[in-house]
Amino acid sequence: MISNLTMIAVRPEEVWLSWLKSEWDSSRFDHVRDTIIDPFKNDEIVLKTLRLEGKRHFLIDKIPDDTTWYKCNINSHDLKWSSIIPSKEWTERFPDSIMLGNAVTKLKLDKNLHNKINLIIGNEHKTNFELVLLSKTGSDFYTILEGNHRALALMKIANKVIDVYVGFSPNMDKSEWYSKKYV
Repeated sequence: MISNLTMIAVRPEEVWLSWLKSEWDSSRFDHVRDTIIDPFKNDEIVLKTLRLEGKRHFLIDKIPDDTTWYKCNINSHDLKWSSIIPSKEWTERFPDSIMLGNAVTKLKLDKNLHNKINLIIGNEHKTNFELVLLSKTGSDFYTILEGNHRALALMKIANKVIDVYVGFSPNMDKSEWYSKKYV
């Protein structure tokens, strides 16, 4: 649970735009960077770029249709109560729990992940730390849909206030991204 949220309602397209901006420079977009002149031009191009070229449709399509989106500021230490998306990559690394607070204590056991997190911290001034979270209600736990690596980096940076996008749905527990199985 994250305390003291001040929420501003936003359209889903604003969430997708933030997501695309955080990933645009990654190798995932190397094959389309020359063909899409301005990926941030309008909502349709943002969603198309993220879903098709970014191969993120499998994440977006599993979010309940009745999800309402909000932007809020949180303190990075509140993220310890969030879970990492229950994907194979993360559950293999952290089989006993995918709560962010537990994962950060085990970082040194995974040298590649540890190095990646330290690289993010080293580029803190250039990193977009906006995360995308999912929750059933404001008093339930949160799953990090987008930004797992940056969230781990934030856990190592003490008390940083960040913007996050949170999607709430009473049907969130039907989404495989919002699983309490590993919590």
